[in-house]
Amino acid sequence: RGRPPRELRWSGGQMAALAKRLVEIQRAKAPGKQVHLQLLEAFAEHGQQATCLDAANLVASLRKARDEVVTRTPPVGMSQRQQLQLWAGQCTGHEAWQLLRDRMFRDGKDGVEGLSSTLLSRTYNNFRHMSLTREADEVWPLVASRVEDGSMKDAHQLLGVWNVAPEEHLPHLDAPLEKAMGADQERVWREMQLLSCIARAPDQPGSKAVLWCARELGRRLVDLTSEDIASLVVHLDARLRGADGVPGDLRDLARKAQDELVARDGTLEPRHLVGLLGSIDSRDDKLWTLLRRELLAAKVSVPQVLEVCRFLHRLPGGRESEPSLYGKMAKQLRSTLATKAEPGLVTRVARNLECFVGDFDTCQSLLNAAVRLRKDLFPGALWTLFTCMSEVDLVGRHPSLQNRLRMIGDVLEQHGIQQKTTLKEMAGIGEAMRRNKTPLAKCSSKMAERFLEVLQTAEDEYRQRDSPGDVAEESKTGTRAESAEGVGSTNYLAVTQQLLVGFWAELRGLGIEEPALTEAARRVCSAAVDGCGRQLDAPALAECIQKLEAVASKDAEAAELRDGLVALLVERFPRLSQRALVEAADLGASDALRTAVNAEVGRRLLGSSGHATAGTVAGISALRRGEDLDDLVAILSRWAAWSSSSGLPLAGAAVGSVVSGGAAGSLPPTKLVSHTELLVATSLPGIMRREPVAAARRLSATVQAFLAGGPGNATPLVPLQQGLHLLSSPSSVAGSGLSAAEPQQNSTSSSSVPEAAPATLGLPTAADLAFGFCALSGGPLPLDVAARLCRLTGGALVVSGSSDSDGAEAAEAAIGAGRAAELWAYGLSMRHLISPSARATLRMMPEASILEACLAHFERRPQRARFALAQDSDVAATLARLRAGLADAIPAGEAIEERFAVPASPYIADIALPGRGMLLVVPRKAHRAPGGVDDPAGSGDGLRRGALGGRGRLLEAVVESMGWQLRWMWPEEWGSEASEEPVDPQVLKVFLGIGSNETSTSQDAA
Repeated sequence: RGRPPRELRWSGGQMAALAKRLVEIQRAKAPGKQVHLQLLEAFAEHGQQATCLDAANLVASLRKARDEVVTRTPPVGMSQRQQLQLWAGQCTGHEAWQLLRDRMFRDGKDGVEGLSSTLLSRTYNNFRHMSLTREADEVWPLVASRVEDGSMKDAHQLLGVWNVAPEEHLPHLDAPLEKAMGADQERVWREMQLLSCIARAPDQPGSKAVLWCARELGRRLVDLTSEDIASLVVHLDARLRGADGVPGDLRDLARKAQDELVARDGTLEPRHLVGLLGSIDSRDDKLWTLLRRELLAAKVSVPQVLEVCRFLHRLPGGRESEPSLYGKMAKQLRSTLATKAEPGLVTRVARNLECFVGDFDTCQSLLNAAVRLRKDLFPGALWTLFTCMSEVDLVGRHPSLQNRLRMIGDVLEQHGIQQKTTLKEMAGIGEAMRRNKTPLAKCSSKMAERFLEVLQTAEDEYRQRDSPGDVAEESKTGTRAESAEGVGSTNYLAVTQQLLVGFWAELRGLGIEEPALTEAARRVCSAAVDGCGRQLDAPALAECIQKLEAVASKDAEAAELRDGLVALLVERFPRLSQRALVEAADLGASDALRTAVNAEVGRRLLGSSGHATAGTVAGISALRRGEDLDDLVAILSRWAAWSSSSGLPLAGAAVGSVVSGGAAGSLPPTKLVSHTELLVATSLPGIMRREPVAAARRLSATVQAFLAGGPGNATPLVPLQQGLHLLSSPSSVAGSGLSAAEPQQNSTSSSSVPEAAPATLGLPTAADLAFGFCALSGGPLPLDVAARLCRLTGGALVVSGSSDSDGAEAAEAAIGAGRAAELWAYGLSMRHLISPSARATLRMMPEASILEACLAHFERRPQRARFALAQDSDVAATLARLRAGLADAIPAGEAIEERFAVPASPYIADIALPGRGMLLVVPRKAHRAPGGVDDPAGSGDGLRRGALGGRGRLLEAVVESMGWQLRWMWPEEWGSEASEEPVDPQVLKVFLGIGSNETSTSQDAA
């Protein structure tokens, strides 16, 4: 309209030369020198008289130049992120940059303070867009000031800041932006502007501005393009999946957008297809049919190929569930690796190796591409590949690739270790050498020298301190901070010592001798040395013990060093905080360390002797702090994990075995476990009253810990039920006017202690509690407990935004929270495991209708609400033997189904005989109590069977109440991977009750 182009509008006539030169550079786009450097050189030459306005225009020109860099392929050996980091470094390191800063950040009106709000918003946006954080942070205070005083109130100005501002600044912008967009009724907002605002929903899901834009887009949904709808689904569904506190309006809009996208059945660009993968839960999702068809026909880039393969990897059933799509992606990837082998490509694929580890051809193509890389460049990509291969045990899966790995190892040996490699990275390389079965002697020697150099420097610095102090001990919190080496501690000497011991253990496992490193490791692990040798805190000592334990059985010197560290740790146990003791238990992979932890826990809980002997006075009879209860719950969880890994029952250790050796000695004595469980359970209600904010979390964690600990016959359920009655129903808090701090009418509490408002009971916690109580009970729940769980789960569904009568929204909320199967199992236990009168009572509760609607929806569409059956080698071997035996045991023509989905339930059976109403299930870890028991039923046949845990007993109770016969096929009884003899068909017939006298035999087998 007669005005000059924006880039020519400068501060005055004296700047005409600069303006002309910058425009020439932008229009020429000369391929020789990079555009951003040319722009900065022109500013350095002509910008001595420039103003802040001129500097702001230069920033806008630099952003255009950066946008062009993004569209170009990075140089060989460099990722796009590295390319942009280099670009930013070249800008800020140029001599003209300081001149630009001088012009922009002058005091008063001569600096950014003199810019209009429109230019200020644009300048802040440009700085953030170019990742120039320092400059953007200097502009932000002025932006915030103008937003606060109302001088920056135009919606376009606020939107420019909103799009790029860090998450912590969004609450400051939210209300003004929502007010500005809503007040300008005459302006028709473009879809791109609304989408740019709603893109911050993952950072601020409850934002008023986001909700305003969501309502506006909801009204225009049918007018949006398919690409815009896809972007909307990505922002509101894929990126918000599993998040807490998402308003129901956003979830409704995401679901409607998905329905609209499926109804259009149109073509989408690859970037939209890949972005929508985050919205898919299973192959039965209605959107997946559209995406699969489009992806099979689309031409995708290598990064998009990797995104698709990552999605298929996490999809139930893995890549085998979509062979055609995976085949296309893998074929394109192999072709690219064969024709365009570049370091960046090899690095990118290596970091996603877990998606392809089962595909021999793709793994071979990756290694072939790595071998063909230029040998004259430092092989950073090869080091990445070498460590990533170890993380997925590639050579263990494909032994024939060992030769190629040795070729890669030869290249690495020639180049050695880069000077900038950190100690933590070297420790990772040592672990990778062991896992890959590829020792690198030369590199190991260089890394050992580096360890010794750094250790010597750290020790010298420690000794040179004016007041080195006493022996370094753990802080009262047991926590560790950050260090210069990128690992957790401010004590640089302690970090070096910890990494050195781990690296030495890896070398010993490989048979590599480094005498100087051995002497250093001995100094670190000895308890009888000066302060330099006693820097390791409890978690670091536990990690070192774990590393040494891995090689101690074959290396006497490693065993000696391990024993020295255990002695040092035991010496410190009495001075450790409860939290530090829990951290040590978390890392307790060695029997010696576990035994020491058990002894210390027993000393603290049962008295000075540490044993549950007659006459012992308990050291602790009640807990008053929530932190102490959290620590004991964590200890119980650790004990259950130890029991599971050792194959022994948690409550089966002898009273005095806490100090004995072997696997049994690493488990706590029965009295200690019982006392800890009782202490936690009886203390829980009082702590929940005093600290209501964390009440739901602590109750859920306690229930899960008890559930993992064993069959639960002696679990103190009454205190847990009391704690359940202390929780406020989400629906009552939200809608009935009942204060969250008020005790419920059926609560057993008579305390009048003032309470803070508890945290909102989310759907995941409510479902975990409902499922956990059902699994722990081992039978019908008391009516008051069942009613309370009904109120909690139904209320959580209401609060999550579920209000429809057919249960679709409630079911989607449960699926999105990852608790659909647990909620369904709880609902079935309420239907089948309680009396008819109790069921009638529960149906009268206000939350029962939405819960029933949700369960009815699961029954109509059960695919996304089932428990998965994990597979391992023992399970596969047992099933293979059962198939062979059933072929001879079952009459000809009788139906046999594998991976049978039990109708109207979330459960899956390995094998089903539908005609006989019989289910065969090989127990998984989730079904078992930790460890096992010998001949639990007293059958006298000498077979070693497992013990069912709470989840297994609930599965058995539910399916049998629905009319099925359940048979547990224990690998200990029917043969695991190590078994060679086939299953005797006659024994199988007797067990299953097949034969002439089927009725009596079936009863005996049951």
